[in-house]
Amino acid sequence: MMLYNIIIYLFSSSKYIALIVYQTYVSQLFTKFLLTCLPSAYSNSAMSSVSSSSSDVPIIDPSQMTRWRKLFDAFLDTKGCAGGLENKPTLSQSVLERLQTPDGGETERSQRYRSRVKTRIALWMKANRKAYGYLVRACKENESAMEIILDEANQGLTALELLQALDTRFSLGRIVGVVQAKLAAFNTMEITTGEKVENFINRILAARRELRELGCEYIDKDVFCLGRLKDALLRDPRFEATALSLQVNPHIKWEVAVRVLTALEANRCCQRNCSAAEAPIVEHARKNKEVRQKEKGK
Repeated sequence: MMLYNIIIYLFSSSKYIALIVYQTYVSQLFTKFLLTCLPSAYSNSAMSSVSSSSSDVPIIDPSQMTRWRKLFDAFLDTKGCAGGLENKPTLSQSVLERLQTPDGGETERSQRYRSRVKTRIALWMKANRKAYGYLVRACKENESAMEIILDEANQGLTALELLQALDTRFSLGRIVGVVQAKLAAFNTMEITTGEKVENFINRILAARRELRELGCEYIDKDVFCLGRLKDALLRDPRFEATALSLQVNPHIKWEVAVRVLTALEANRCCQRNCSAAEAPIVEHARKNKEVRQKEKGK
């Protein structure tokens, strides 16, 4: 009814006043709309933010514990609770005795020391609870890891102690068969048809990391990785000549060989792209030449 009265009033003598009233009414409607919609939109955004934050926890990978541990430590750093994976701070009796009086009485310095240690313990407990929670989330998709967490013997462990229990459970270094199988797979790695050399290099490095996690610390880049790389590339026509050059140079290092091969592959890719880009231009020039030759023949 109010809107109807405003419209009628617009056509009356006081059109300017009616227009102001109408604008005020529309502004009120728009304000109500914002108050109704924005809180729910903000709430949905906040919920999605929390959900994505929880899903960012690196999921434990028993086959690559060293890699997962680095990712997990970096994640805890971003959450401000990396200190939860440290040992619990304790009051050093020797330090306290040096700060006390000869007869063991408290001094201002000893009281400050006690206060600092108490603060550090409180901060550690908070960080430990957060780190423990994130560790449980990281293990929720692995049944073996969850069995360790839910084991009654492991109740009351700190985040660091629980992490050490997981490391012990998934350590495969003592299983001879696993090590031998990994070594055999490493020594027979081949570059597949059409595979980029950079991808093959990354596969070699990943296999080396797994072996070193199993205790094969002697698997280095300049001997084992480079040898595997050269042997595989000798059987690939794309890199046979380059591999022969690397083979006859006994002083070449892994990093140098990687730079040479990746530069070679990048150069070939650039040449292919340039040829593809120039093809329409060459074809157009050829057609123009044919047209001119026909015109001359006439």
